[in-house]
Amino acid sequence: MGHFNRTDIFVKIIAVIFLFLSLFTFPIDFYKIVRIVVMAAAIYSAYFEYKQNNNISPMLWVFGIIAIMFNPIIPFYIGKTLWKITDLIAMVIFGLSALIDVKTNKK
Repeated sequence: MGHFNRTDIFVKIIAVIFLFLSLFTFPIDFYKIVRIVVMAAAIYSAYFEYKQNNNISPMLWVFGIIAIMFNPIIPFYIGKTLWKITDLIAMVIFGLSALIDVKTNKK
């Protein structure tokens, strides 16, 4: 179970890095990559959340919503400012979740 936890933390940290970088100005293709990375991280985190709790927890819903928001197949167009706020909120969620996983992993 320990290896699975470290993988989950790593995935969340990768999402945090991409979300942090997305707060700056890059070519549009970078944001397409951010969508894919964050969606994949959210799906993995939701799966991990379900496996860990064996039920549908609030965090599973949160990661599910993030996965839907960032999906590149049917993209949401909410404007640059709202995307920056969304990126910041998602970054905080992934960051706090990774921090909680680290603290839980030490016990």
